Amino acid sequence: MNTVNEVMENFLMADQFIKQVFPNLDRLELVIVGGASFLLKGFDNKFTLDIDTIAQLDSDVLNYLESFSINNASSEVITLSETYYERTVALPSHCKVLDLRMLSNEDLVLAKVGRSKRSDIDDILETGILYETNLELLNTISTELESKNYDNFKNKWNDFKRTVLYSFE
Repeated sequence: MNTVNEVMENFLMADQFIKQVFPNLDRLELVIVGGASFLLKGFDNKFTLDIDTIAQLDSDVLNYLESFSINNASSEVITLSETYYERTVALPSHCKVLDLRMLSNEDLVLAKVGRSKRSDIDDILETGILYETNLELLNTISTELESKNYDNFKNKWNDFKRTVLYSFE
């Protein structure tokens, strides 16, 4: 997926039939993370193969959404602050069942830092998201994550500060 339209098309197609497949499902909140989040935020130099989300899903709903390239695997591999949800932003859409939200720029950057794969750091650099990130808030949230030291976050954050962030402060 290369464009906002392609990502939104997947959500709209999933939303169109979800009520027929799961008649008791009135609302389903999905927090969008990863590459699709960059696209939806207007960083259009990003490409993604799937739409990573965080949600409370049963396996049947998850299987249904995966047929539209919407997955829920991110909950297991990214590091998020306990207060990330307070900073999520609603994504306006024509969806009737799916309630779409995105991570704040700060939480998205820190999720990428927490994974610390080369491709994640490249996403931060190539999209220019740091220019639209509140660095003070970024540091505040990182302090919380460092104190919990999820998945060795402290070392990953220190490496990121030393190699990338120093030029933005």
